[in-house]
This record gives sequence, structure tokens and C-alpha cells, in this order.
Amino acid sequence: MPNGDHISEEEYNRSQPARQKMSVPRFVIIMLIVVIALYSLVVLTIFIRTGIGEARNATQRENIKQNLKQIGIALQNYHAQEAEQKQHIQSNEPLQDQSAPGSD
Repeated sequence: MPNGDHISEEEYNRSQPARQKMSVPRFVIIMLIVVIALYSLVVLTIFIRTGIGEARNATQRENIKQNLKQIGIALQNYHAQEAEQKQHIQSNEPLQDQSAPGSD
């Protein structure tokens, strides 16, 4: 009874390998896409971490420079104050009041 509803066993068996052949390349393509996506994520993560590390190092260098600058200014102020005090001590002059102006 070859009508459109039923197919013979031979026809069914002949169509099976074709279906299997079609599904394998799809699987391989999907796996390749997944693998490429994962490797892309890994590479992006490495680049981002490298960039963040370099930015962090640059920030630390700037902080160190600013701290050294502040230490230098503090040492200059200390040295100037010491020199002024020695000058007043040697000349026997009284030191001027170091309080803020307008605090009288």
C-alpha cells in the first residue's frame, strides 16, 4: 500500500544515514563556534586584566610622586623655619608670633 502516509522500511533506512550526516556537521559547527567564543573571552579577559594592572601601576606611580613632592615641600619649610630660628637666636631678637593673622 504505497500511499503518501506510509513509507517503506527501505526508504526509511536509506534516509537515516542522510539525517545522521546532516546532524554531525551542525554539531561540529556549533562546537567550533562555542570554542572560538570561549577563547575570545579568555583573550579579552587577559587584555582587560593587563590594562587594569597598567592603570593601577600608573596610579601608584602618581601617588608616590605626589607624596615625594609633599615630603620635599615639608622639608623645605622645616629647613626655612630652622634657619629663621637660628638667625633670631644668633641676633638675640625675639621670634615673631607664628599664630594666624587676625587671631587677636
